[in-house]
Amino acid sequence: MSSRAKNTMSIPPTASPNTNTLFRLSCFFDRTVRYDPVKLQQEEAELESAALWRKLEKEAKRRNVLGPVTTWGGSDVVDGSKATKKRKRGKPDEDYNPGENELDEQEPNAPSASKRAKRKSNAREVGLASRRKPSAKGKEKERVDEEVVEGPSWTLVDVEEPRWANGQMKLWLLGLIGGGSTWKKAVEKLFEYEASFGFQKPSAKRPAGVFCTTGRPNVVKWWIDRAHTNDPPIADVEKFGKSVQAWWRKINPTWRCGEPGEPLLKHASKDWAALRWPGLNGFLNVFACLFWWGSNVKENAKENADWVEMVRDVRWAIGEITRNQLDAQNHDGEMQVDGQ
Repeated sequence: MSSRAKNTMSIPPTASPNTNTLFRLSCFFDRTVRYDPVKLQQEEAELESAALWRKLEKEAKRRNVLGPVTTWGGSDVVDGSKATKKRKRGKPDEDYNPGENELDEQEPNAPSASKRAKRKSNAREVGLASRRKPSAKGKEKERVDEEVVEGPSWTLVDVEEPRWANGQMKLWLLGLIGGGSTWKKAVEKLFEYEASFGFQKPSAKRPAGVFCTTGRPNVVKWWIDRAHTNDPPIADVEKFGKSVQAWWRKINPTWRCGEPGEPLLKHASKDWAALRWPGLNGFLNVFACLFWWGSNVKENAKENADWVEMVRDVRWAIGEITRNQLDAQNHDGEMQVDGQ
């Protein structure tokens, strides 16, 4: 009789209880002895490894270290794998200690995840996903652009000079002998421009790019230091006239300046930020220079071609700026009426 047949044989119905117990023990002993011990060790090792990997899988999922682990065979190793390096940046576990490689890869003084998230949120609010460090040239251009920002950020305040609002300054300019109608129309246009600002001035400091003082005749500072009173001495009228012309060309917007020696360009534009500054430190200084120039020419000012040409150009520029200013005020008024 074979061993297989022996193991599967049934208990005789007449066997006693003691015989039944001995029969079962003999079958168990026989099966244990005949089982391959090497195969048994392999199965035990596999069971232990499977339990270990199930434990690691749970820990990995809890820390978001790895994605879903489909096998426990070892393709996704926790320490040193690519999945570990791609760990999501979040709140670390209290019992988690990064490996040496991870510590080497971290930047010194790296911001925390909460600070990075807050920084990204702030960047999105202003519409900037990333920022580059501007060059020195870029910073200079940005500074100039900020300096010539027009009106909406202005806060207008009263001018301290009493002669400005009561019309004495206007009477002084109109007192130029020999200026003619060209001069009178220009002065009227100046005070029409100032009236559009309520004869007030910006509370902020005048930017360097607006009515720049580079190349400005020195007599302007002489006059300002004396509270806009008295007329400065003009030693060389022709030289002074050329310096006034050069300064006027310099302070105009760049789009007006063509080739050197050519007249300033004239066309409709809203880019007048370089000359848009009401009050005593704006066009009044230009008109004061024209007044002193016209007062010291040998002939009547209206007969001096260079003087007349500049007066007409200044009048045209003021007219364009005033028109833009009044159009903007009318537009704001219409917007307020529509919003009511």
